[in-house]
Order: sequence, then C-alpha cells, then structure tokens
Amino acid sequence: ISESALLGFVQQQQQTSHASAKAEAKAKAKAQAQAQSHAEPSEPKVRAAPNAPPPQPPGEPTTVMLRNIPNRYTSGSLLVLLDERGFQACYDFVYLPMDFQNGVNLGYAFVNLLRHSDAIRFKEVFQGFQDWRFDSAKVSEVSWAHPHQGLAEHVERYRNSPVMHPSMPDEYKPMMFQSGKRVQFPPPTRVIKAPKLRLGRDRPRDSAGPEESSREGS
Repeated sequence: ISESALLGFVQQQQQTSHASAKAEAKAKAKAQAQAQSHAEPSEPKVRAAPNAPPPQPPGEPTTVMLRNIPNRYTSGSLLVLLDERGFQACYDFVYLPMDFQNGVNLGYAFVNLLRHSDAIRFKEVFQGFQDWRFDSAKVSEVSWAHPHQGLAEHVERYRNSPVMHPSMPDEYKPMMFQSGKRVQFPPPTRVIKAPKLRLGRDRPRDSAGPEESSREGS
C-alpha cells in the first residue's frame, strides 16, 4: 500500500469516528430532553409575601420588638409599664428610640428578656395591648427582633452609636439592667460622632394629653 493511500484511509477513519461521536451526542441530548418533558414538574419557589413579618430566629430568641407605642411614652414610663405587667427583673436591655428633633418616641421599642419563656409571655401580654396610661387608640404588636438577638448583639449594635454621645439626654439612650437595676452601658470602642440633628426643646412629659406625631407617624 502506498503512503498516499494509507494517509487517505486514516483520514477517512477519523471522519467516520467524528461523525459517529456527533450523532451519539445528538441522540443523547434528544433522550435527555424527552426524559425532562415526561418528568414531574418541579415545585415553584415560594416567595415571601410583601410586608411579611421577619421569620422566627433560630434557637430560643429572647429579644422582642414592641410596636405602636403611644408617642408620649418615655423610657421611664415604658419601664413602669413593663414592671406593672409582671416583667420586673425579667429583662436586661430596653431601648425606646426617640425623635431627636421633636422629643417624642418613634413608636417602637426593643426589649431583651432573660429567658425565652419570658419572651413568649411578653408576646402574650402585649400583643393587642391597649391599656395605656395615656389616652390612645393604638393597639400594640409584638414580633421577634431582627436581625439582632440577645444582649451581646444589642450592646455591640449601640455602644458606638451616635445616640450614646455625651451630648445626648440619658433618657434617649439604650439601657442595660442586672437584677432589675439599671447598670452602666459598656463604653464605646471608638470615638462617637455627635448626632447631626438638634435636640427638640420640648421633651415629652409623663402626663396625659394629645399625642404628638413622630417621624414615623402616629
């Protein structure tokens, strides 16, 4: 056999092999497509409903968010309310955010209870609560705090916050407790910048009267 004939034979074999491999791949793809068309349809992805409450944190969460608090409540009057409802010495962290300009609360607070069972009881007591010390039609709601849970996470969240600046009134700041007594908040780990907003001249008082509006509405 001449060299040219041998070379032609090899090239013919390579072409036949490539064509066979191509046909095999095409048949395999067709078979996979047919199998998928007969397979059971996959379940659609479940999307969270708009404005859905945050999911329950893992484990046994202890921090709750109390919403729809009348705007005239101060941190002091909120503590009185918690103690009157049977939670004295059952919490170690309370924070009622304030509107720095208007001097009223923003309508919600974070409370960390000592035990998960205390947090469950808190939700039972204050979900739908209306027995405020001031005239108000607000109905409170309670949910698990998100994303921060527990005393340690809230300390780290606020210890370097502008709300802890020395120029801020003490009643505007997050509070820590031990055995029912307020204790000093851990010091910051860096220089705290003063809030840019000016403090309101008229601060809320513990007396009945028409509610004042806040930045988040009444």
